[in-house]
Amino acid sequence: MRQLAAGGVEMPAHRNTMQRLLAYIIQERIDARARNVAVPSWHVSSYVLPSGESYDSSEELLVYQHSGGLQHHYAAVGSLADWRCEVGSRCRGNSRLVLAVATMFAGPLLRFTGATGGGFHIVGGSSSGKTTALRVAASVVGPPEHAREWRSTANGLEGVAVLHNDATLILDELAQIDPKQAGDAAYLLANGNGKSRANRAGDAKATARWRVMLLSAGEVGLAQHMAEVGKQARAGQSVRPADVPAEAEAGHGVFERLHDANDGAGLSAILKDAAARTYGAPWPLWLEYLTHTNSPVLTAQLRESTDRFLATHVPEDASGEVRRVAERFAIVAFAGELASSCRHKLTGWPKGEATSSVAVCFQAWLRRRGGSGSADTDALLSRIRAFFEAHGESRLEAYRAPQAGLPVRDRAGFKRFDEVGVTEYMVLPEAFNRELCAGFDARLAARALVDAGWLKPGTDGRASTVVRIPGLGAVRLFVFDSRKVHDSLL
Repeated sequence: MRQLAAGGVEMPAHRNTMQRLLAYIIQERIDARARNVAVPSWHVSSYVLPSGESYDSSEELLVYQHSGGLQHHYAAVGSLADWRCEVGSRCRGNSRLVLAVATMFAGPLLRFTGATGGGFHIVGGSSSGKTTALRVAASVVGPPEHAREWRSTANGLEGVAVLHNDATLILDELAQIDPKQAGDAAYLLANGNGKSRANRAGDAKATARWRVMLLSAGEVGLAQHMAEVGKQARAGQSVRPADVPAEAEAGHGVFERLHDANDGAGLSAILKDAAARTYGAPWPLWLEYLTHTNSPVLTAQLRESTDRFLATHVPEDASGEVRRVAERFAIVAFAGELASSCRHKLTGWPKGEATSSVAVCFQAWLRRRGGSGSADTDALLSRIRAFFEAHGESRLEAYRAPQAGLPVRDRAGFKRFDEVGVTEYMVLPEAFNRELCAGFDARLAARALVDAGWLKPGTDGRASTVVRIPGLGAVRLFVFDSRKVHDSLL
């Protein structure tokens, strides 16, 4: 009744008004039907925007029931030709800009991959052009305001994520979110599941769900931001947004090619101005193309392109987490190529531009990460090396030392010598579990250390070894090859 009155319907203040209205609704013949949807996203073969616009190859009418609150920023000013000339053309030769723009086109493709989400975090110093890259990306779908900020709680980001479901969410200035919540926020956005909550009656509410590609920027990476409050980023958290260095190798911040500008600052000013004057034209054409494309064919093309990218750019011995991140880069490369080659030629880029630029960014991420191994294993090795560097002299008792030394407080184990020096660190089980492997699964850590050659397994196949210690008898210890531990620094 309230909505009808707000729409201008005049109704008498009579007790029978509601009954008569219901009778009218029941008896009136309805020729046109529509389906209400509560979330902007893909709905079978249709795509619905928060603005209420829908794209579909069928005749079904979809109506988005917006609940109010957050404002969307999907809008268009200017033509596709304007955008290609003013913005798209200046991305050519600039790998970070191509990555940012292609990431926008990749958001709706997550549906065809089965992936939940993830994204990229452009990290670098002030005035490196990070925010410019985000503004350029936002211009694919709307005005500069489409790029939001991290300044929120992890809970507050849920509504933002739902509003960008099956699309790309842009968040600037990672340092603005509480570092205590940053890791949870990264998991939250990538995994696509909100927190469980109860309604007033105590029953469980429906959990919010979404699927977004994330494009972020900041002066620090996620792991560094969390470290400010003493928290360690797990491997899964640190790769949810893959840290891509803002600084390219041309000395102009995010830019490698200046086009018609004198320097990086000049090109940044030109792009910011262009992105504020012409924006949004590629997006409806992109959605129209996707909704009228055969889904199985598109899925097969995406899989083939991803396999080709992995075979070309990923080391054969890469860890599983590296391959998962590489698949994300591959999806973005495919999106950029498809947007460039579809009938609208959305980007104006030549064939191969998106793939080569995204590959440059992937290699930059890999170098910043420190290689293609497991981040958890690298963190474990670093922790254990630090333990021996700090406590090798003070907490490890000499095994059958030629001369008695000072008593060892808080003994963690023993050290064995030869004529050159220390050859083995032998650590007691409790010290191994509680200190050396703090924050890690001790069984998995032991296996990783054996595989790395740091830990000498026992003859019985276990990660620990039985050693006879004077005064203690036969004791099971974790025996480290000290030369392996320290040679890994070279």
